[in-house]
Amino acid sequence: MKIKYSNLRYHRVYGKKIVLFGMRLFIILFCTITFGFTSPDILAQHSITVKATKTIGPDELFELIMQQTDYVFFYPEHILKGLTPLTLHKGKIKVSELLDRYLSSTDVVYEVDKKVIKIFRKTSSPDTPKQHQRPDSSQQQYLRIGGAVTGSEGEVLPGVNIVVKNTGRGTMSDEAGEYNLRANPNDTLVFTYIGFKKTSIPVNGREQIDVVMQEDIMSLEGVVINAGYYKVKDRERTGNITKVTSKDIENQPVTNPIMALQGRVAGLDITPSSGIAGGAFHIEIRGRNSLSNTNGSRPLIIVDGVPVNLEQINSSNPLLNASGGYDPLSTLDPGNIESMEVLKDADATAIYGSRGANGVVLITTKNNNRKTGTHINVRFSSGIAEVPHRLQLLNSSQYLEMRREAFENAGQEPTAANAPDLMVWDTSRNTDWQKELLGNTANITDFQSRISTGTGNTTFSFGAAYHKENFVFPGDFYYERMNLNFNANHLSENGKFKAVVSGNYGITNNRLFSGQDITGVALNLPPVAPPIYDENGHLNWENNTFNNPLAVLEKKDKNRINNLIFNTNMSYTIWPTLSASISMGYNRLDRKGHTIAPISALNPSNIGPETTGSGEFYVNDRTSWIMEPQLNYAESFGDHALDMLVGTTFQKNSSSYQRIEALGYSSDSQLESLVAASTINYVTDDEIIYKYAAIYAHIGYNYKSRYFVNLTGRRDGSSRFGPNNRFGNFGALGAAWIFSEEHFLRDNAVLNFGKLRMSYGTTGSDNIGDYSYLDLYTSKYYSYLGVTPVSPLALYNADYQWEITRKLEAAAEVSFLNDRIHLETAWYRNRSSNQLVDYRLANTTGFSSVITNQNAVVQNTGWEILLNTRNISGDDFSWMTSFNLTIPRNKLIAFPDFENSSYASVYEIGQPLSLAKLYRFKGVNPDTGVYEVEDANADGVIDNNDRVVYQNTGRKFYGGLQNTFRYKDFELNVLLQYSRQVNRTPVSLIGMYAENYPVRILDRWQAPGDDASFQKYSSDSSIVLPWSYASQSTFGFVDNSFVRLKTLNLTYHVPGKIKKSLKLKSAKVYLQGQNLLTFTKSGDYQLDPETNNGFPPLRMMLLGIDVNF
Repeated sequence: MKIKYSNLRYHRVYGKKIVLFGMRLFIILFCTITFGFTSPDILAQHSITVKATKTIGPDELFELIMQQTDYVFFYPEHILKGLTPLTLHKGKIKVSELLDRYLSSTDVVYEVDKKVIKIFRKTSSPDTPKQHQRPDSSQQQYLRIGGAVTGSEGEVLPGVNIVVKNTGRGTMSDEAGEYNLRANPNDTLVFTYIGFKKTSIPVNGREQIDVVMQEDIMSLEGVVINAGYYKVKDRERTGNITKVTSKDIENQPVTNPIMALQGRVAGLDITPSSGIAGGAFHIEIRGRNSLSNTNGSRPLIIVDGVPVNLEQINSSNPLLNASGGYDPLSTLDPGNIESMEVLKDADATAIYGSRGANGVVLITTKNNNRKTGTHINVRFSSGIAEVPHRLQLLNSSQYLEMRREAFENAGQEPTAANAPDLMVWDTSRNTDWQKELLGNTANITDFQSRISTGTGNTTFSFGAAYHKENFVFPGDFYYERMNLNFNANHLSENGKFKAVVSGNYGITNNRLFSGQDITGVALNLPPVAPPIYDENGHLNWENNTFNNPLAVLEKKDKNRINNLIFNTNMSYTIWPTLSASISMGYNRLDRKGHTIAPISALNPSNIGPETTGSGEFYVNDRTSWIMEPQLNYAESFGDHALDMLVGTTFQKNSSSYQRIEALGYSSDSQLESLVAASTINYVTDDEIIYKYAAIYAHIGYNYKSRYFVNLTGRRDGSSRFGPNNRFGNFGALGAAWIFSEEHFLRDNAVLNFGKLRMSYGTTGSDNIGDYSYLDLYTSKYYSYLGVTPVSPLALYNADYQWEITRKLEAAAEVSFLNDRIHLETAWYRNRSSNQLVDYRLANTTGFSSVITNQNAVVQNTGWEILLNTRNISGDDFSWMTSFNLTIPRNKLIAFPDFENSSYASVYEIGQPLSLAKLYRFKGVNPDTGVYEVEDANADGVIDNNDRVVYQNTGRKFYGGLQNTFRYKDFELNVLLQYSRQVNRTPVSLIGMYAENYPVRILDRWQAPGDDASFQKYSSDSSIVLPWSYASQSTFGFVDNSFVRLKTLNLTYHVPGKIKKSLKLKSAKVYLQGQNLLTFTKSGDYQLDPETNNGFPPLRMMLLGIDVNF
């Protein structure tokens, strides 16, 4: 099917105004780049607030300015002698105006150099050589002290404020993290940096002092959160936003950056469908909102301002069937991620309108904030991976006993035809097929490099990365990723114009086999099965009695995915309170793949003279662009502060998909060529265009930095609706009260911080697929009477409207005991109504259903708890803990005329959407030896009316626990992931087929009166119906809750002396472990509690080094 349709129209006048506005704004910004602007004093843009009238000296004045701005002062102490105290009146004043007034009547002047304010007398300058200045006795005792400032990860920290305690003298670390200043031998240096703990170091006569600053995860004041269209301090946010930084992301050897969030973010449920690298996964934020499909609950993913289509890249490979295909985000380099923010409640997501109905994940890549100098980072690691757990299966003697007993119970005789495993194969064999097929050790190699440089107000960075990991299967199969990224920042001389350009390009090569997932084969293949190869080294088919499991390795599946994400953002400060910006992004993803099925993969007995090899070819092409002009206004009026923004969004997505079947090859060597095929069938040929437009506004107000109110509104337009219903209005209100700032709590010795916040709002959803409101037809890939037929696919309905989700949240945050304990608790309730569902139609219509709105309501409620503690905080040893817990509840609370809907057999009002309607399992009948379920209504018939047990297959609660230990130059990070859940377990027809089973099936019925867990073995159909009932009963569900040692990272930071001798700015050596241990009750019958008996996530161990030059 190939469809092209452009169907988002605007009112003519409204559309012209928006287009003209965007054009004018772009022209203004373009002229700014080209011609520049006047350059006023940047210091004049900074103001300080005086809370009460007071008289202070020059030292206190400089200290006050440093506290409220990011400037520091540099001056010799004798210069302040003779300066009189200054009376400051309550209110707000610009820094430049204050300094000009105070120093105008003296012989002291100041000069601004970047973020350093230098104070000197008019007769000299700060750069005058020492011999030309008047000597002072107080200066002669000073030492010239120098050193470097780094973070706990060895990262360079530019812009650290270094002040001599109890003086106004200070400096800042440069772009290399280095500093030098003068101080008395008995002075103390105080180092402060946003997001890090304040550090005080006595000089003790030293001239070289290197400092390692520790990140302050408990501090809210300096942590800046990316809220998408604006930024906000963590302390002041009214919405629910969780931030995960590069430090946590880099600690995990994951191929997809989203997987680094698993166990770290409350309310975020990430479940891998397969352990195959590059495969897609299931992700939900605060539960499933839609009845239509699970994909309708996908969150919005934005990379550097560019929305990414999270829909899986199609694959027919059985190894990826559980996940649905390849994940687009697997092309991103996790090492290039600076941070990820997860937006959950209405206040945080409403500004994204319908796109943010299911939550938002903002991914920000690394950029270069250094102003000068060249910096090089190189990171390399190598390691191994293996399947972490194997099932205990029947050995040969147990297996043969099981099969023989099955025939005996059925009264049948085994023959070469119905039991080759007993009559033909070598029964003395005892092969561990888990070891043979899944037991290899995979090799992992990861390399990343980055160079950053800058001159003045322009900085650049370029990075490259390479990652490769093999699979544990036999053969040469692997996942390979290559990345290039760049970032450029420019700030005009007057500080008004800023431009940021970023690009990320990723290539993945996936080499797999197709035809069968041999994970299941490894679990089911009998231990007496024949060897894989015969004496000549060819695939062994054991005289046509054995389906060789390695034949699928001949069916090569190759896929190459290219993904480019490009974004540019330009902003200009029109007035100190008003700025304009425009963000433009582009995303291009293309995939080319093919799967071959050569004759060599077939059993020779099935090869005839007309048999040829075949191939399938796949082509995906996704292109999207987005443009968002925006105006920002911010102003303070005494104790009042107001910030506003208004903007528009224009977005267009185009995607196409082709699947081509090729037949009739004359040779297997030609299978990768379409030209060599004699028959070509176009199985699928789709093209889809999606258009989206919106206008949005946000108003933020705070009073005394204590009371906060946010108001957000957005009008969305989507091409997925009919002409009369394309636009929807959404909005949210958020409020917060920092009650710890009230006068009666301000000096409380126990409570350091306390905040209450609440939000309510509405968002919509258009996750219904494209063109669903039209009459749709599809063409077949075969011909009828020489003509390609067309058949109807879906009925027309242009009247359905947006789904609506109403979100409510209340939360509290408190910090105790000098911020040693920080607790945040949130309760939420999301109600999704006006559900877009498939309405069942009579068979006479020729269609089973039509999409329409139903007044059904899906509710998600829950509690989220976050606890951060600083257990021990010493100079040599520290211990910090971070804990999160989510308790979700999901249910269908309303559905008119539910009994007559097509959903009545699947869902139940008052029950969760992850519902399984089950029979109640009674056990194994001690007389007959077969499974029994309860006849709930006692009518003598087992049918759907007896499914009276409602089993929730979703998680009851989940979360993570992270501990960070630091001892001198060593640091240990340990992350535990946990989940309380139930899931299906295989219920098998034991003994009927030549298949192996876990040893627990040995507890079976053998004679009347036996109390057994499993029904009797049998090779006939007498056990089929009881098995069918049991597999749909409570017997088929088990507790597979787990606690997993998700991540372990041990790091050694190379000390300063060694770094200097090697001429390194920083260096560290680290050991990483992933999925090291899993504690679960389901280990006897499942390879993994998340992927069940599909291919599991691998246990990984890597050793690496990270150096900065």
